[in-house]
Amino acid sequence: MIVYKIGGAVLKKTANFFELLNLIQNKADKSIFVISAFGKTTRQLSEAAELAYSRNLEQANSVLNSIFEYHKMLAKEIIQPDYLSITYELLLNKQTQLYRILEGVYITNELTARTKDILLSSGEDLALLILDNFLKSNSLHIKLIDAKSFLITDDTFGKAAPNYELTSNNLLRYIDIKDNYHYISQGFCGRTISGEITTMGFESSNLTAVLLASILKADELDIITDVDCIYSADPAIYSNVKPIESISIKTANLLSNNGLKLIYPDMLSYMGNSNITLKFHSLQGIASTTISNSTSDSKYPIFICERCRTNNHDSTLASEKTENSKITIANIDLGQFTLICKTLANIDITPQELKYNLAHSCATILLGHSDNSIEISQQLHDSLILA
Repeated sequence: MIVYKIGGAVLKKTANFFELLNLIQNKADKSIFVISAFGKTTRQLSEAAELAYSRNLEQANSVLNSIFEYHKMLAKEIIQPDYLSITYELLLNKQTQLYRILEGVYITNELTARTKDILLSSGEDLALLILDNFLKSNSLHIKLIDAKSFLITDDTFGKAAPNYELTSNNLLRYIDIKDNYHYISQGFCGRTISGEITTMGFESSNLTAVLLASILKADELDIITDVDCIYSADPAIYSNVKPIESISIKTANLLSNNGLKLIYPDMLSYMGNSNITLKFHSLQGIASTTISNSTSDSKYPIFICERCRTNNHDSTLASEKTENSKITIANIDLGQFTLICKTLANIDITPQELKYNLAHSCATILLGHSDNSIEISQQLHDSLILA
């Protein structure tokens, strides 16, 4: 069995829906597909909630309208006519429900974490609605299970933690491991024991997928993204990047804890001592990155550059912080770290902090807020990759 997690950015192109349809049609064995909200839907829902809370209901409804116009346009492009009217009706029902919630926020001038979770989880609901009707309209009948019916969490709204035991018991009531049906569900959301909707944090659909893979004892978990694989640096920002074929569990944990969004924090802990193989690839499957308990690191280091806030040591106020940039370089040996130090000296950069961790084979570089972190990390990246 394979569990697939489909990233929201993957299905921003209508052609990719048909690539996904082809993938499912050609799967002989049982597979589970976990879907994320499309595009920037979750952030737009968050924006609408904040606008309603700040007493701007008209603008909040305008943002909500744009979300539903996008989904209706998408439905029209991919769903066959026989299923289009029911899709529009379901979208309208959901839109009306969300209007009422925003109006309630506006009237009460209160936006609780509980209410926000109801709003944010709607992005995944919309994606599931569109995908389900798309597949049905193309004569592919697949079983839909709402994650809110089986995934049990605590009541930490906005950052809920899943209850593995209760979720496992529930899930096995919905999925028969012995049948050959395919299933679709959504990520990101769940519910408390008392039935209140929760979300597990932004980008947590990967966590949903790994939970399913662990509970169902899947052989493989495939995270399908809009890039071919994990690279030595973000290919949307950096040049000369190299594909990373494999990553050890130790390095994967390091990357997830230092801002690599593809590997959601905590998801690796649910792999435990299982034999699940975790793969990152695009729908086209041109390349892939593999993580498992038996994989070792590829030869290339991996760079992550992120903004961070640190104490301002020049200030008399102990609480004052300044925004800096942190570069983390994973899978780097001592010789490569020496080369990094030489490159920094050659380009006349003196970091605020420069460390090498021998046990974890990684380096961290803290740059000042005025430094061009992308340009500097590109030069450091090239000094190792092109050496």
